[in-house]
Amino acid sequence: MTHNRRTSDAELVPNGPFLLTLAELAAHLRVDRATVYRLLQRRELPIPILRLGRSARVRSTDVERYLAELAAEEHEEPVVARRASR
Repeated sequence: MTHNRRTSDAELVPNGPFLLTLAELAAHLRVDRATVYRLLQRRELPIPILRLGRSARVRSTDVERYLAELAAEEHEEPVVARRASR
């Protein structure tokens, strides 16, 4: 029995899509899409943008690398003790 169901990109790549749209990047980072555009414009989001015609995409591996670097930086920063208020 043959199924004529179309295979999605996410099914072709075991861990999700290889290329993300900027809207998908925003959803992954849990920020507004306008925030992603602003961060990219200010060069505050060090993720390379790939252009496919007029469409911008980012590699999911670059996104994961960036998030891993953020997590590593957070662990390296000293924790500042807060004074208890009386």
